[in-house]
Amino acid sequence: MLHPSPNPGDIYKLIVPKLRQSRHRHPVLVLRVSAAGATIVFMSSEFSLYTARKDFAIRTENEDGNEFKKTGLGKCSYLIDAEVYFDVPLSSFEGEHMGTIDGRLKARIEDWWGEPIK
Repeated sequence: MLHPSPNPGDIYKLIVPKLRQSRHRHPVLVLRVSAAGATIVFMSSEFSLYTARKDFAIRTENEDGNEFKKTGLGKCSYLIDAEVYFDVPLSSFEGEHMGTIDGRLKARIEDWWGEPIK
């Protein structure tokens, strides 16, 4: 099966890799894409594990309604630790494409990550 071509700023639920010992798929944000693969950061909606200084919250009440809707997220979520990201092969993108980030949300995430999403 051909894999789709992910773009920076896309949100997917990948089949693999999985976050820690999780039994279900977590959303990931695609930070950058190259011919060799993509750099991703995991997302979670389990705010009891959220760390304010390391993680980036995407809350419905903080985002423009259209920006949150474009993410495809069903509820408030967060990006897990800007310093923990993963390089995965393009073949990993056989999971569900959920949505994208853009506008002010994308700019805020770039500030958190410290690099442009491209």
